[in-house]
Amino acid sequence: MHVLKKRSILIGTTLLASVLVAGSAGAGQWIQLVVDGKPLALGDQVQMQNGTVTAPVRAVAESLGANVTWDGGQQAVLLTSPQAQQNAELTALREQVQQLHRTFAAESARQAVDTYARGVQTRNGALQYAVLAPTLQKAMYAEFATSQWVTGTSSPWVREYKLLSEQDMGNNTREVHVQWEYATSSGFAGLGLTKLRVQEQDEKWVIMSIANDVKPPATATHSLKLPNGTVLRDGDAPTEYQNLQLSMRTNSVDATGDLLQQVVDFYPLGRILQQEQVNLPSGVATLGLVEYRGIEGDHIQRYWWLSSFRNYPNRPDKQLAFSLRAQFTGDSATAKQQLLTTAQSWNLQD
Repeated sequence: MHVLKKRSILIGTTLLASVLVAGSAGAGQWIQLVVDGKPLALGDQVQMQNGTVTAPVRAVAESLGANVTWDGGQQAVLLTSPQAQQNAELTALREQVQQLHRTFAAESARQAVDTYARGVQTRNGALQYAVLAPTLQKAMYAEFATSQWVTGTSSPWVREYKLLSEQDMGNNTREVHVQWEYATSSGFAGLGLTKLRVQEQDEKWVIMSIANDVKPPATATHSLKLPNGTVLRDGDAPTEYQNLQLSMRTNSVDATGDLLQQVVDFYPLGRILQQEQVNLPSGVATLGLVEYRGIEGDHIQRYWWLSSFRNYPNRPDKQLAFSLRAQFTGDSATAKQQLLTTAQSWNLQD
């Protein structure tokens, strides 16, 4: 008569294996270890001694994914469960993330907003999250995690952004407006506006609230057909023509103030040396001589810059700036005349 018994081996609180013990009177015993329904090939290494089943610890533990090490100093076998290993990895990962958050800790309201805006422009949810207040992080975590920390869309994308204004609201709080300029492969695709409330907490500035006011894209376009048949459009790579590097851009600016200066401000380290109004078949435009210097001041680029300003749809406080830029070297008067001649075929559609 065979007797079948079922026993369990426990290490800590983890069930390692179910042991089936079969006995036969006068015929000895045989023992088999079954882990998660699969027998372990241990042969005679599993034994029954005085009612206690013994088996190789490493074989049983590793079959369940545990890590086994020998500590000679303590004369001890150390078992680390898969869950403990995962917990240790998660703890290290959390500390790494906290260190990154400390790296991006903002020392001013503008720095916090700029970090957030760069995160939006690059579609980097982790960068945006790093400068949010803890309450906002908690509220938006699921949204970021669901998108795998990639935000926004591939088209349209944020081509540029500009911090428009900053207002002191008291209690170490600032309100900052950010303007987004969107683009597609066809060029300018409209504007967006975001209002951020930023507050100083624990010696760093964090974003407390985010309010978006996205406007519909504008339909205005512009292009330039060169005498050699080449058609230049907004956002195209610079095109060489008559020793000029021609490029076209579309921006939005405030309806008041120096309009050309606002356009130039989209491109850091530029300054206007002179400007004037000119008449073209496409309408009145502002012509400016613009100089760009490198950060160290040792690298200079010069442009003749034509900008034509039109009303932005449904935004009386804004103007669309259509710009035709010509980078040049050599004589500025010659380059100016070449640009004005070329601009006779500048086509604007608003």
